[in-house]
This record gives sequence, C-alpha cells and structure tokens, in this order.
Amino acid sequence: MILQQLQIHNIASIEDATIDFEAQPLADSEVFLITGKTGAGKSTLLDAICLALYASTPRLENTSMQGEMRDNEKDIKIKDPVQLMRRNTGEAFVRLTFIGSNGVHYEAQWSVARARNKVTGKIQNKKWALRNLDTDFTYAKDKEIREEIALAIGLDFKQFCRTTLLAQGEFTRFLNSKDDEKAEILEKITGVDAYSRIGAKIFEQTVEKKKIWEDSQQKIEGIQILNDEEIAQKNNQLQQLDEQSQQLKNTLEKEQKKLRWIQQEQDFRQRKEQAKEDLAHVKAIAESDETQQQEQTIALWNHTIEARAKMNEAASCAKTILQQEAQLQSLEQTFRQIQGAQSYELQQEQTIALSIRNIDDYLAQESPKVHLYENAQTLNTLIVSYLKNKKDAENNLQYANQIKKELSTQYQPKLEKSKTMLEECQKTYNQQVIKVQEAEAELEQLHLPQLRQQQEALKTLLNDIQTAKNLLELLHEEQNRHILSKENLVQLQNSIQEKEKQLQVLTQESHDAEIRKNALQLAYEKQRESINKWAKSIRMKLQIGDTCPVCQQRIETTLPHEDNIDALVIEAEKLYKDAEDKYNKTLKDQNALDSDIKALKNSLANEQKVFAKCCESLANATQKAQEAAKKIPEGENGEAQTLANLEKVSAQIAEAEAKEKEAKKLRALRDQKLQEYEVQRNGMLAAQQKVDDTQHRIEVIEAQISLQNKTSEKAQQDIHLLIGEAGDLSWQNDWHTMLTEFGKEVEDGAITYKKNTEKQQKLAAELKQFEEGNKNLAAVLDAIVKLMSTWGTPSKEPLVLKRIPKVLTRASELQSQITAALQQICAAKEKEEDTKKWLKRFMEKEQEMLKKSTEEEQEILLDENLLLQLDAFQQSDIAEKTEAINRIKQQLVSKQTVWDELEKAYQLHTGEYEALFDEEEDIPEEEKMPIEEEMSEEESLDTRISTSIASLEAQLSELSNQRGGIIRDLEIDRTNKAKVGSLLQESAQKKADFEKWSRLNQLLGDATGNKFRRIAQSYVLASLIHSANGYMRTLSDRYILKVVPGTFVISLEDAYQGYVSRAASTLSGGESFLVSLSLALALSDIGTQLSVDTLFIDEGFGTLSGEPLQHAVNTLRSLHSKSGRHVGIISHVEELKERIPVQIRVNQEGNNSSSTIEIVG
Repeated sequence: MILQQLQIHNIASIEDATIDFEAQPLADSEVFLITGKTGAGKSTLLDAICLALYASTPRLENTSMQGEMRDNEKDIKIKDPVQLMRRNTGEAFVRLTFIGSNGVHYEAQWSVARARNKVTGKIQNKKWALRNLDTDFTYAKDKEIREEIALAIGLDFKQFCRTTLLAQGEFTRFLNSKDDEKAEILEKITGVDAYSRIGAKIFEQTVEKKKIWEDSQQKIEGIQILNDEEIAQKNNQLQQLDEQSQQLKNTLEKEQKKLRWIQQEQDFRQRKEQAKEDLAHVKAIAESDETQQQEQTIALWNHTIEARAKMNEAASCAKTILQQEAQLQSLEQTFRQIQGAQSYELQQEQTIALSIRNIDDYLAQESPKVHLYENAQTLNTLIVSYLKNKKDAENNLQYANQIKKELSTQYQPKLEKSKTMLEECQKTYNQQVIKVQEAEAELEQLHLPQLRQQQEALKTLLNDIQTAKNLLELLHEEQNRHILSKENLVQLQNSIQEKEKQLQVLTQESHDAEIRKNALQLAYEKQRESINKWAKSIRMKLQIGDTCPVCQQRIETTLPHEDNIDALVIEAEKLYKDAEDKYNKTLKDQNALDSDIKALKNSLANEQKVFAKCCESLANATQKAQEAAKKIPEGENGEAQTLANLEKVSAQIAEAEAKEKEAKKLRALRDQKLQEYEVQRNGMLAAQQKVDDTQHRIEVIEAQISLQNKTSEKAQQDIHLLIGEAGDLSWQNDWHTMLTEFGKEVEDGAITYKKNTEKQQKLAAELKQFEEGNKNLAAVLDAIVKLMSTWGTPSKEPLVLKRIPKVLTRASELQSQITAALQQICAAKEKEEDTKKWLKRFMEKEQEMLKKSTEEEQEILLDENLLLQLDAFQQSDIAEKTEAINRIKQQLVSKQTVWDELEKAYQLHTGEYEALFDEEEDIPEEEKMPIEEEMSEEESLDTRISTSIASLEAQLSELSNQRGGIIRDLEIDRTNKAKVGSLLQESAQKKADFEKWSRLNQLLGDATGNKFRRIAQSYVLASLIHSANGYMRTLSDRYILKVVPGTFVISLEDAYQGYVSRAASTLSGGESFLVSLSLALALSDIGTQLSVDTLFIDEGFGTLSGEPLQHAVNTLRSLHSKSGRHVGIISHVEELKERIPVQIRVNQEGNNSSSTIEIVG
C-alpha cells in the first residue's frame, strides 16, 4: 500500500489540512517527524488515516470508558468516531488517496455532518465510501468497503494498528498479547493458516482410510463359495437335464412340421380359389365388345395419321388465304392515310416558300444599316465609356479641392508643433543618461557578482561539512552491524553442518528399521490372515493337490493343526511390534532433527538476507561518505573560519546591494525619459507621414482627372466615325442629345436583323428537305398502285390532310406488306389444290380395302367425317387406350401363369402327407383313412397338434430354467472365488494405506488442525524473533529476545546480568519501547501480504535520550534503504526536532481551539 494524499476538514483540532506524501520533502524522506505541542492534534493525523480506511481510531477503540454523551438532544456513544467533529462546525470529513497492494488506485472518505450543515443541527450518522479510481466504481456499504480494504491492504483494523500504525498504547500490545492473538497476526501476515487445513485434512483422510479397510474386511466375510461335492452334484444334474431336453426337442420338431403342413393346406385351397376367380374375370374383360371396339379405333387412328395431316394442311391453307385477303383490305385504309399525308406535305412546302420571299424583302430594306448593326456592341461600349469618364472627372475635381483645404489648415500646423516638443525631450533624456553612467561606474568597482558567487560557495562548503559528519557516523554504525551479522552467519552455518551429519546417521538407521519392520509386518499379516474365520473354513476344505484361493499356490503337504498356527501368529506379532516401536522412535528422532535443521536453515536464509542488506547498506554508506569527503577542498581552515568568511562577504554584499538599488532607480528614471522621447518622436513622424500622404493623394487624383478627360474625348470621336459610315439616316445629326436611347435603338435593330437572317437559312434547308421527300413519296405510291390497280381509283370519301411522322418509311413498309400478302395467297392456293387431290386418291383406295376386310362384319365408311372424328383424339388419348389394352393382355397371361404354378405346387404338397402322418404311426394299413377324409378332420387335428406343441415347449422351458439356475450357481461360485483372492490383496493394500496415514496423523493431524498449525506458527515466530534480534542489536546490546518452548510467550535474556531470562512485563518504559519497536520492524520484514510503504509511530520516544535515541533514529532510517519504507514519528521530544529535518508541524492558533499543518524540510 502506498499513501498518496490525506485531506482533513474539521476533525478534532484540525480545521483544514492537506498532506501530500508524494510531494517534496516527504517523498524522499527516510524519516519524518510529526511534532507539536501536547493537545495540538499530532495523533489526529493517525486518527484521520484510520477513519478513512476502517471508520474507527485506535484511541477510541481501546478506551475503557462506557456510556453516552448528549449532543443537541441526541445520545452519542463514547466510542463513536462522530464525536471527533470539531465543535461549532456543520460538517467534517477525511479523504485518503492511496495505491493498494493489488495495484489499484483508491480514494477512501469518512464524513459526518449536522442537519442541513448548520452548527445547531442534530448530528447525523457517519458516511463511509471507497472509490476505485481505475474503474470509477464506489463501494457505499460498510461490508463491501471492509472486504475491499482487506483485498487492498491485507490487514484488518487491529492488525493494521499493531504492525503499521503503532498508536499510543499499542507499542507493547503485541509483546504482551495472548498466544491466540499473536498466532492470528502471524497467520494473517505469513499465510500459515493453510497448515490448519492440512492438519485437519490429514485427520480426515486417516478416518476415511480406516473405514475403507474395515469395509473391505466385511465384504470378504460376507462371500460364500461351494465345495467339490456340491459342484459334482450340480454337474450331474446338468447332464441329465441336457438329455431330457434333447428328446423333447426332437418330438417338438416333428409336431411343428405337421402343424406347418396343415396350415399350408388351408393356404393352398384359398389361393387356388382366388386364382380361378381372377382368371375368369380377366378373360371376360378381354373378350368384351368394348375392348374390341377400342382395338379397332386404335388401328384406324394409326392407319390414317398421314391422311389426317393432309386434311389439316388443306384447312390451314384455306385459313391463310382468308387471313391475307383481310390483311389487304386493312392495308388499303393505310394507303388512303398516306395519300392524305402526301397532300399535307405538298401544302407545307408551299407555305415555307412564301415565308422565304417575305424575309428576303425585309433584308433588302435594312441593307444600308448592316454595318452599324454589326458594330452595335462596340457603339454601346463607347457610349458607356464616354458617360462614365465624364462624370468621374467631375467628382474627382471636387474631391481634390477638399483635400487641399485640409492640408493647409490642419496637417501642416500640427507637424510644426510636434518638431518643437521633440527637441525638448531629447535634451532631458541626455542629461539622465549621464547620471546613470556615473552610478554604474561606482557599482562596478564593488564587484557584486563575484561576492555573491563567493557567498554561495561558502554556504555549499558548510553544508558539505555537516553532511560528511552525518555520513561518517552512519558509516560507523553500518560497519558494526556488518561485523555482527557476519558472526551470526558463521555460527548458523556451523550448527547446520553438525546437525546434517547427525541426520545422515539417523536416516540410515531409520531406513534399516523400516525394512525390518515391513518384512516382519508382512509375515505377521499372512499368519493372522491364515487364522481368521473365513481362512479356517477354506483351509478345512483344502486337500493335497488343491490351489489356495489366497496365495494361488498348490497344496503339496498336509496343512498344520490350528493350535500350532495360533502360536506362530503370536510370535510373529511380538517380533513385528518390537520392530515397529524401534522404527517409530528412530523416525521421531529423525523428524525432530530434520525440523531443527529446517529451522536453522530458515534462520540462515533470513540472516543471509540481513547480511546482504548489511553489505549493501555498508557499501552505500561508504560510497556516500567518500563522495561527501571529496566535496570538501583540502587545506580548508575549518567550520569556524568558513563562518567568519561568510559573515564578511555578506556585509560587503549588503553595501554593494544598496548601491545597486540606487543605480536601479536612476535607470528606471532614464527609461521613463526615453519612453517620453519615443512618444514625442512617434507623434512627429505620424504628423509628417500624414502631410506626405495627403500631398501624394492630391497628385494621384489630378492624374486621374487628366486621364478621364482624354478617354471621354476619344470615345466621342469614335462614335462620330461609326455614325458617319451609316449613310443618310434620320437620327444622324441629333444623336448626342439622347445618347443612351440611341444606343438602345441600334442594339434592338441589330438583334432583329440577325434573327431574320438565321430564319432565312433555316427555312431554305427545310424547303429542300420537303421537295426531296415529296418526290420519293410519289414514287412509292405509284409502285403500290401497280400492285393493287383497284387502289388507283379515287376513294369515295375525301382524303384527310394530316401529317404522318416518317411517312416515306411508312409507305415503303406498306409496299413490302402488300407484296408479302400477295405471295402468301398465291402459295396457299397452290398447296390447297395439291392436298385435296391426294386425299381423294387415299380415301378411294382405303375404302376398297375396308370393304374387303369387313365383309362379315358391319361396313365402315371412310370419309372426311370419319377422319375428323379420328383427328379429335389426341396422341395421349390413343396412347392411354393402347396401354389399357396391353394391361388387359398382360393380366390375362399373368393370371394363367399363377394358376398353373399353384397346381404344380399343390401336387408337391399333397405328396408330403404320407411321409409326415404315416411314418411313425402304428395304425394298420387297412385301418388308415383316405387323405380326403383326413382333410375333412383337419380342424380337430390342428387343435390336437397345437396342444401337443404347447405342452412340449412348456416342458423345455422348465428344463431350461432348471439348467440356467445350476449354471448361474456355478458361475457365481467361480466369480466369488476369484473375487475373494482379489479382495484379500486389496484389503492388504488398503490396510497399508491406512497405517501410513495413521503414522502421519500421529505426527501432524487432529480434528481441528491445531497440531500442525502450532508447529508452523512456532517456525514463523522463531523467524520473527531472529529478525527482531537483528534490529535489537542496533538499538541496544543488552537484550536478546527468546520464545518459551511450546508457547508463544516472549522472554528476554539480559546480557548485563549473565543472560538471565526476564519477563517482558519487568522492562522499563524505554526498554519496553525498544523491544516493541524491534518486533514491529521484524513483522514488516517477514510479512508477505503487508506492503504499507509508511510506518507510523505515535509517541514512545519520550522514554529515550542521547545515544539510544540516535540508534533508534538511525535504525528507522535504514528501513528506507532496505525496503523503501518511510517512517513517521509522532513526538514532542525536542531532541528529535534537531535530528530529523523533515517535519510535519501541527501549530495551535488563536485560543488553541484549532491547529494548522506546516510541512518543512
């Protein structure tokens, strides 16, 4: 956790304060002091931090006072932090920004207010919030805030106070706290609470393994197996059942064959009857009149396909002739429309010719004005130029006269006045420059810059001397720490080597003891297993030559008597117990020695870290001391002489600075006069510039007037020339009187002339097109009349004169349509005649053939009506009729085939009768019934055979069930025997697992996990005490911290009294402070979750003075180089103010009711 900024508003005596821990001088300080008078509010800073993080404070949490206080008719508990709000205020808050151990930026705020923020209002409940600055999420519920603070810092309020924020009264609390409280803090910091869970898990596993082993034993005792006599009896039963089953199966097969024959007989009769009916039905359909008529129609249709095609072709030709004749009648109407369009086009041609003659007359009349019309635009441009320049020249002349007047009456008099005032300012400035030069000459002789450099050099030298003295003291302390740490390191290494040699001897002894124990255990278990109830029952059944189900060995000799076996087991058990006791004792000694070695190695690792840090600190201190010594020049007269030189130089600087101040005033007056001179000079230059600009403007305007007059005269001359060339016109003499109207008239005339010229050209082109088109159209219409001569006669109805778009193209298309229609009519008439002749020949020939083939039947008349009737049938209709006839023929063949096959099959079936029913019958031949009579009794025979089959199947099922039961019993017996052998091996393995866990449980396990937890905590506490002793050696050489074996009680060995043990409660205030400080620093070293970058210590230093105080301060400074932590000391001890330059001063103001914060350094 890294503190960033703390804001306090109306908390206790502090009204408003902000402490930025990331700003200088706090950011780089190793140790800083929080100082002030008693009651000023020094501890309020720690209260503010705790309020923001935990909504509580150490002094309120630890107070023994009970009860409530009255505030504006509201009761407030003594321990409620809201009472920290300053009196006569309406609101109060603390706000702390920090970076958590999880790397997240937070802002924690605690606040309280009165109703409506008024001083007289009732005090409200506190508000507590924690904002994640990275995600901008705010936690507002107390439970959520405490959970997030635990993630961000890793400590609860009490642990934070005891390890990071050591408030008043908290210094000796960890030292004198109970064992459980110490254990809780150590667990939180180091994470050894996991060992509690491991110890409980070991106990749980041991109980589970024991239950598993006992369950396996019960399984073995619950399994039963068969002896050899019972197995032989069941095998004989199986053989008898198999013989009976085979006899019954043979009989059942014969009865089933008889039953199938009877069932087939019934089936044959039904099928034959059905086949006979189907054959007769199909024959009736095939021989019917309808079928015969269908066949005749199909034959005629197929024979007259070509004739019907010819008939249809003749009909198509007749239709074509009618269509084309109708088409020609329609085309005649189009022809008359085109004739009307031709008349319309001729009329348009005459109209255009008349328009062209009218335009020619107009152009001839306007020909004298053509030249003027062509230059109409130029004429208007000259008129505009003439009028504009004439007007501009008049305006400019008036403006020039006005400017000349302003020049003579305003600008020139002002210029003369400015020149006079400038000469006076020049004279005053020169006098002030001389005075400044004299004062600077006197100041230069005093050499002020050199004196200042000399003063800075003397100050730097004094600081370097003081720094070197401090660093030499620190170097001496680091050297002492380095020597002491090195001695501890050598001592620990020697102890570890000696313990490891002892461990090697014990390890070999333990290994040998374990081998002997395991061998005797195996022998004992085999002997014991041989005498249990189940083994005895097995052993009684075993004979020479059998295989043991336990060990799978063949029995070669007679087994020993049961009494002898019991004696062997007792002896084996005694040998096993002795070996087990010896192994356990050796293992216990080995574990104890191994634990000692691990503890020593942990201490060695910690001491190596301490030694490495000492080496690093010593190197840094040496380097800093050497660098500080280099900054002090050789041959200096010492600190006193340097101070005297500094005072002398400072006096000379004061004298020179007075001269410098006087010269500075003279320079300021000189600069003022210079500014006045510059103002006057700029005014004179501006007046001169104004005169010059005005004169230049007058010259420019006069030049413009001259140019405009010349341009106007030139435009007037050019207009005369254009009008003179226009001939004898009515407006030739008085044009200048209405110049604008004259220009407009000429421009309009030019436009009209141009439009008529363009129209003449367009009409001429149109006339040419009409002439060519009318000529071509007349040629096409003449050609049409040649094709249709009747169309040449004028129509009775008058022609409609109407324009037809693209009339020539339309007439050409009409000519093509008429030609095509005439050609199609001619071709259709020829084809129709040929087709009728072919049909006549075909029908005469086919009619003769039909008469010959139908002499005995009704005569068929083949004529056009019959062809029309046949042509009414579609191809699909004939195909459908043909398919129906073919299906009838196929059915007739199929039904006949079915009948023949059934007859053959029935003959074969009848031949099987005697083989089935007479083969094993004992009835005499003369008494046997004919087959027909037996068939009449088939119903009773069927019932008798079915009953026999059911009886046989029931007998077989019963025999099969009996046989299955015997086989199942034998299979179960084989499975049980194999299972017993496997279960015995599994039981032995499960017992071995249980015994391993049992030994581990004896060492580390219990139901609560406290056994393993206490072991782990003892190692952590030993490491803590070792680290604390390292700090204690730098604070005092009198005491060494120890832990009472088997407890968490911390005692001390007093070196001044022969290293006798003392209780912590017998220490003085100063001694207790030093011991508690060393423990707090050690806790910060071993903490894995604790990462607060600042350690606060509230009071306690009042019990120290002189050398112990210096040692304590130096030790706290060393924390920064080791772990980067800062230390804030809250104290009013004056000696600390001299030793610690960076200070947060809490100053009381006014009547001591409020305090302010001041950071110096």
